[in-house]
Formats: sequence, C-alpha cells, structure tokens
Amino acid sequence: MKHEWRKGEKNIYLPKNKPELIDIPDYKFFTIEGAGNPNDDKFPAYI
Repeated sequence: MKHEWRKGEKNIYLPKNKPELIDIPDYKFFTIEGAGNPNDDKFPAYI
C-alpha cells in the first residue's frame, strides 16, 4: 500500500506562510553505500 506522506504528515512536509518550530518524530530508515559506476560492466561484481 502506498504511503500518502503529504496527507498523513502535513505539518512536516507542506510549507506554511509563516515560519514556525515543529517537532520531527524519530524515523527509521536505511542507506546503501557503494562505490563505482552502476553503468559499468564490473559493478554487479561489487554487490
């Protein structure tokens, strides 16, 4: 199911007319780090 972040978290993602302080909740996320050109023939060997 698609997450509608604009609807569910309007106070974080949609700008207001006037600046204000908001509390951002903790989010869990992951990152992928790598090296090399993904268009290179050798790239799949690094995965």
